[in-house]
This record gives sequence, structure tokens and C-alpha cells, in this order.
Amino acid sequence: MEPRTQPTTQRSSAARAIRVSALLLSAIAVVAAGVTLYSWIVNEEHFARPSAAFDALEDRIGSLPGVVAVEKERWVEAPTFSQPTSWMRVEVEQSGLRGLLDAACSSDYPDPVSWSSTSTTRTASGLADLLPLLGHVDEIAESAGRDRAGSVEVNSPFLAVTIADGESDEYVALLRELVEDHSVTSFWADDSGTQVDGVERVQIVAPTDDPGEIERALRASGLAIADLPVRFLAQ
Repeated sequence: MEPRTQPTTQRSSAARAIRVSALLLSAIAVVAAGVTLYSWIVNEEHFARPSAAFDALEDRIGSLPGVVAVEKERWVEAPTFSQPTSWMRVEVEQSGLRGLLDAACSSDYPDPVSWSSTSTTRTASGLADLLPLLGHVDEIAESAGRDRAGSVEVNSPFLAVTIADGESDEYVALLRELVEDHSVTSFWADDSGTQVDGVERVQIVAPTDDPGEIERALRASGLAIADLPVRFLAQ
């Protein structure tokens, strides 16, 4: 009688098929997980990380005089899912802007916060209303977790400057003089990367027939931009 080996062979083949299927399923799962993770990274997917302390900060900011609306988000991103990012956007009336800046800079919330604020101004220039912001640049940078040894960029329709460490007081003094004494409405100190011709310059909008006084104030400011060429633009 011949040996009965067929059942054993069938069992071995079935076991190999199961192992191959398991490996195939594992490979598919790994690929699917990788594709999902990659899509999260590319799309900067946010995963909410609520915080009672951040909720308390929202309540405090929302109760300030002149604050119209507050939006916030606290999240982590792939692939590390660590070090949550805190972001807050505030819509505030002009009269409440200084109080908002003071509250943001004195907050005891332990994590860095990325702030975005919108304020409707009543003046024709809007430049004058940005001076309190420049006066708080150091505190804002610190509250956002930035190394103040670097620079802070301020960019708006009326003002574009890059403020190095220790320059905020000089910038406030210069711009206050330009606004109050020379009716300057816009001031942009553009670096070479933002110019078509690659030349750094200061561009100013002011209703004046004597731009020499404005230029002399700039030259005497002691700022890093003091020696840049100046272009006066029509209003």
C-alpha cells in the first residue's frame, strides 16, 4: 500500500498560503498607513488637542473691552503628534487694541501662541494705529516663543518693516515723528528679495512738497535702514 502523504501536503500548502496572505495583508496595511500619514503631512492635517488653560485664555481675551470676536485652535500635526500649536485670532475695535496687546503680552498661558488680530481704524492713514504694536514687539516675540535675538517682521498695507533686536524704540520714535510732523501715511522698508531690481530701499507715501525733511529724519534715526535709498510715492 502506498503511503498517504496527500493530506500532509495539503496542510503544508494551506499553511504557506495563510502565511503569504498574512504577510500580504500586513504589507497592504503598512502601505495604507504610510499613504495616510503622508497625506496628513502634505495637507498639514490638524489633530485637535484641547486645553483648559487655552480655554481660559480665550475667555479672558473675549472679555476685554473692544473685543468683538475670538477664534482659537490648538492642535498637533503628523508625523510627531507632539508640541501642540496654539493659535488665536481676535477681532478688536481700535479703542481696545492696546488692551489686547497688554493682555497678550502679560498672559500666563504656558505655551507659545500664534496671534492674529484685526482692528478697524478710524484714521485716514492707519499707520499711526500700528505704533502701539511696534512698541510691544519684544513682548509679542517673547510670548510667541520666538528668540528675540533674531528679527520680527511687521507687514501691513501701511507698514512693512523688519525690526531687529533693540530697534523697536527707534522705529516707534521715527514713525511717530513722520506721522505727526510730516503726515506720512505709509512706510515700507523693503529688502532686496522683494524688489524687482534687487535693490533694498525705503518707500514712503506722504502729502508733502518737501521730502528732504522726511529723508533727514530717516538718516538721523540710527536704524539699520537709515542709509537706504528713499523713494517717495504718490498717494
